[in-house]
Amino acid sequence: MRSESVPTSTKLEHAALSAARAAGRVHLRRLSRIRVTRKTNAIDLVTEADHESEHAVIRTLSRAFPGHAILAEESGANARTSEHRWIIDPLDGTTNFAHGFPQFCVSIAYERHGRLELGVVFDALKRELFVAARGRGAQLNARPIHEAQRRRSTARCWRPAFPTTGASGATSISPSGRPS
Repeated sequence: MRSESVPTSTKLEHAALSAARAAGRVHLRRLSRIRVTRKTNAIDLVTEADHESEHAVIRTLSRAFPGHAILAEESGANARTSEHRWIIDPLDGTTNFAHGFPQFCVSIAYERHGRLELGVVFDALKRELFVAARGRGAQLNARPIHEAQRRRSTARCWRPAFPTTGASGATSISPSGRPS
């Protein structure tokens, strides 16, 4: 297979940012009218916003790089074989989005020869745009970010519990998100 030309990091980043912003516009527009369906089971949700934002991301990236392969959460992999591949989660946090919990984003990664080179995460609701590029570090809204320096971890993680409907039709709340 002949090696393809390598796009500049500026062009890659510009395309990823444009795609992330397009998905973010879909998230904001769809937040007030959420329509949920299920993929495989009661907790594996998909919304119209998943499909619409994925389409917006793929359209943007395909226009910029028509020969690149794409792997997307909802539609899977396209038929292109390439040393360049985009990996897309168009609505990372679908369960949160579906329940109106304001913690979701679009996640886009670019890899070349199977090695991740660029990652973009955009939370349109909070207007937070994270960009990480190999050899250049990470940024939040164009400002460098760094790992926190702590002697001892005092941070606590929490996980929301959402109501679920079990096989009997009874609704219960499980911290794991699985029917109890």
